[in-house]
Amino acid sequence: MMEPNYRPDAPRNQKAFAVLGSLLLSLLIVYVDYLSGLEVHLTALLLIPVYFASWYGGFRYGISISFLCSSSLLIDPLLERKIYPHLWEVFWNIVALFIFFVAFNYLLIRLKRELDHTRELARTDNLTGLLNARAFFELAEQERAQAVRYGRPLSLCFLDLDNFKQVNDKLGHMIGDELLRIVAETLRKEVRKSDVVVRLGGDEFAVLFPETGPEVADTVVPKLHSAVNLAVQQRGWAVTPSFGTATFYEVPGTVNDMLHHADQVMYEAKREGKNRIKSVVLGVPPPAAPKEA
Repeated sequence: MMEPNYRPDAPRNQKAFAVLGSLLLSLLIVYVDYLSGLEVHLTALLLIPVYFASWYGGFRYGISISFLCSSSLLIDPLLERKIYPHLWEVFWNIVALFIFFVAFNYLLIRLKRELDHTRELARTDNLTGLLNARAFFELAEQERAQAVRYGRPLSLCFLDLDNFKQVNDKLGHMIGDELLRIVAETLRKEVRKSDVVVRLGGDEFAVLFPETGPEVADTVVPKLHSAVNLAVQQRGWAVTPSFGTATFYEVPGTVNDMLHHADQVMYEAKREGKNRIKSVVLGVPPPAAPKEA
């Protein structure tokens, strides 16, 4: 499955904050445990910093905090608050606690990976590995709000495959599915990292170009059109792509409205003969900043 735009890994600053917070919390718990004396033990609370370090920092950081927390058992014998007749008893307790923390770390990491995988599947189109419509609408709404807030242009391209139904009818749905996967992979390879590609359903795809005016859109979209045509023709399929691109200087109130505009432009391309590119600019670009003398 192709990797979608979704990234489950925690950002670096979140990792750093989690590890630092876990370290400080570990030291605090150990200090409070020391002040509470031998009658009260707070060792179980050390699971809290181990959890945060492992869940948000990763297995390596979880192991490091686990080792630190386990080593805290050396405080009593080093300060001679408690006398152990055999030194191996201390090290056995440390090793046993460390093994427990490692197992706890391992289970946490496995759980997190399963949750991340489930979340990724919920945002991914099963057939092509692209974002599904639900995930696309979330990202597109963020970009739409940014464009409105900062007065930046936004372009949306709608793609439909001409004569796709004939492929399904004559060659079967397995070939049709292969065609959709090839188109999806071609789009992914040709767009920029900042662009968002989605399969909306059936043979309909869309590409969102954040902060992109008509000059860039009119350069990138023809490349997409040529690349998709080439990938399809190399396999001898009688399918062509029709592209409709809408560039917004006046951004609509919803993502649905944006898709509607791009969809209408795409259908105009189909009516003019299919295998075409058609574009429209909605709104008036802001005046250029005056040049300094």
